[in-house]
Amino acid sequence: MLPPTVGDPSRLSIDEVSGRAALAALAGEWNDLMGRAREASFFSSWEWTAAWLESYQGDRPLAALLARRGPTLVGVLPLLGGYRKWAWGRLGLEAPTNEQSPSGIFLCEGDPAPALEAFLEHVSRTHGRVALSLPLFPAGSPVVAALREIAARSRFRVFEKPSRCSTRIRIQTSWEGYLATRSKHTQKEWRRKRKRLDEAGRVDTRTVTAREDLPNALADVLEIECHSWKHETGTSFQKEAGVEHFYSRLAELCADRGWLRLSLLYLDGRPAAHCFGVVHGNELLALKTSFNRELASLSPGLALMLCVSEQAFREGLAAVDLLGQPDRWKTEMANEERAHVDLCVFPRGLVEYEAHAVLEGRVQPFLRERLPPRVTRAGQWILTRLRYRQ
Repeated sequence: MLPPTVGDPSRLSIDEVSGRAALAALAGEWNDLMGRAREASFFSSWEWTAAWLESYQGDRPLAALLARRGPTLVGVLPLLGGYRKWAWGRLGLEAPTNEQSPSGIFLCEGDPAPALEAFLEHVSRTHGRVALSLPLFPAGSPVVAALREIAARSRFRVFEKPSRCSTRIRIQTSWEGYLATRSKHTQKEWRRKRKRLDEAGRVDTRTVTAREDLPNALADVLEIECHSWKHETGTSFQKEAGVEHFYSRLAELCADRGWLRLSLLYLDGRPAAHCFGVVHGNELLALKTSFNRELASLSPGLALMLCVSEQAFREGLAAVDLLGQPDRWKTEMANEERAHVDLCVFPRGLVEYEAHAVLEGRVQPFLRERLPPRVTRAGQWILTRLRYRQ
C-alpha cells in the first residue's frame, strides 16, 4: 500500500519552471521536501542543483518539473532541453548531470512511481514524443524499479545501460576494527607511507566548515589543483570549464547549511592535498580530491583521506562515500561498491531510440563477446563519431 501522501498520478498537479530565478524561489519548499523524502540524496538537493545550473547550464533551456498535491510540493525533476543521443535523432530532455555528477537528480516524497508517471505524461503533452535521459541512478534505486513498473504497463519504454561504479566505506565498527579488515599488506603500506610523509617535514591538517574561512582555503585548493596531475590532463579546477565556479559556489551554499567539510593537508606549511567533502544524510561524501604531484612519492592524498575517514568513524557517521571511479587507493579503502545505471525513457515507437536500445542493449554486447578487441575498438570509434556532441 502506498503512503497516504502519494496517491495516484492523476491527482498530482504538474508545474514546469523555466528560469533559475523561479527555481531559486523554491529553495524553502525544496528543503522541506528533502526532510520528508524517503531517499533524499545530496545530489537531489537544491544546493547541488542551483550550483550546477549556475555553472553548466549555458544556453540550454531549463524545464524543472514540480509535482504538487494541493499546495504541497511532493516531487522535483530538473531537466534541460537540447539532448540528442544520435546526430539524426530528435531533441529531447536530459537531467542536469556531467562528469562532476556522481548521481542523478530526482526528489520525491514516498513512492516515486506516481510522480514519475505524472512527469512523463506532462512531458508527452507539452514537449511531444521526446526521450528523457536520466543518467547515474543507483542500480537498486526505487526510481529504477518505478520506471520498470511504468514501462511494463504503459506506452513508455525504459532502456538501462550500466554506468559508473562508485566505492564506499560502510562504517559498522570502530576505526581500529575497520583497519583490521584491511589486508596485512595494505596496513603495512599505509603505515610505511605515513612514516615517510612524517619524516619529510611538519604535517598539519585543517578542516574548513564556515563561509568566512573559505577564501583562504579555496586559494590553497586551487594551488594544489594547479600542481596536480589533473592540471596536465585538463581536468583540474582551472582547466575544466565551469569547475572552479561550481565548487566555489557549492562550498558557499554547503557552508551555509553546515554541510561543508573542506579538508586540507599541509607539509611544512605548503598545501599538499585536499578533500572537498560534505556531510549529508549521516554520510561523508568526498566530492573532489587531489594532491600536489611534486609530492606524489610521499602520498599526501592517501594520508589525508585516511585522516578524513578516521574522523568520520570518530564522529559516528554511517559511511564515507569515495565517489568517482574506483581507483586503486579507493578500492583498498572501500568495503562496498555501488553500481549505477543510465536510463533513457521514451514513447514506444520512437524509431531512433528503439534502434538505440537494440544497438547498445543487444548488438554491442553480442559483438563484444565474439569479435577481437581491435575490431570492437574500431567499431566503438566509428560509433562515437556518429553520436551528437553538445
